[in-house]
Amino acid sequence: MEKIESKENPKIKILKKLSQKKFRSNYNKFKVESLKVVVDGFRGGVFPEELYLAEKIVEKWQKEISFLDSDEKKLLDKIEIYLLNDDLYEKISDLETPEGICAVYTPLSSSLKFDQSIIYLNGIADPGNLGTILRTALAFSFHYIVLDQSCVDLYNPKTISAAREAIFKLKIVMGDNKTFDEIKKKMLIVVSSLGGTEDLVCLKKSPICLVLGSESKGIEQGIVDKADFKVKIKISEDIESLNVSTAGAILFYLMSN
Repeated sequence: MEKIESKENPKIKILKKLSQKKFRSNYNKFKVESLKVVVDGFRGGVFPEELYLAEKIVEKWQKEISFLDSDEKKLLDKIEIYLLNDDLYEKISDLETPEGICAVYTPLSSSLKFDQSIIYLNGIADPGNLGTILRTALAFSFHYIVLDQSCVDLYNPKTISAAREAIFKLKIVMGDNKTFDEIKKKMLIVVSSLGGTEDLVCLKKSPICLVLGSESKGIEQGIVDKADFKVKIKISEDIESLNVSTAGAILFYLMSN
């Protein structure tokens, strides 16, 4: 374990820049600041390329990795691990209360399979909502997710904080109009829309592609026009609409039961 003591160290500068979407995209890396998520990744066979530990978390880290078998420990030995003092770690953290661990990964690549339902996300702008949708999808065993180009960055620190282990356990595809058209050829498209009229029983058809849209603008009209079913969750007249992550949770539950 190598110790880094200066904020001028090139690796420290890169860690700070990984907070920026453009840099993450160009550098093709993202960071995770959660001991539980990093350890869950280990259990799923996902290991970071670099790991940065604050002095305050070293003992806890050593206890957490004690479960690893000999083969996994060999993989762990290949990770570049750096020790930072607590003050320096706080300078690279995106969290208000840093836990003391920062792991750097290359984004995982995934492809779609059409034998299971797909969740297609259109224009989800809030990173917390996106992360919550991903974690909820995992909770109901929906593993294939498409994020179109109008969605917030998957690797935004707030998205990762809300998604937690779902970041590694879901098959997430960055999609576009061609992706949607490919899905349309192979399965029914169901959109959640304020103008929906279809009975929610259509969610029982499997597999389907459920589309959730922007919190403020809803689903793009071009997608709505191509939908096979348009559904609406009936709610009290006392409120105008549901948060997209809440609506998603309800629809995921109905699809899975």
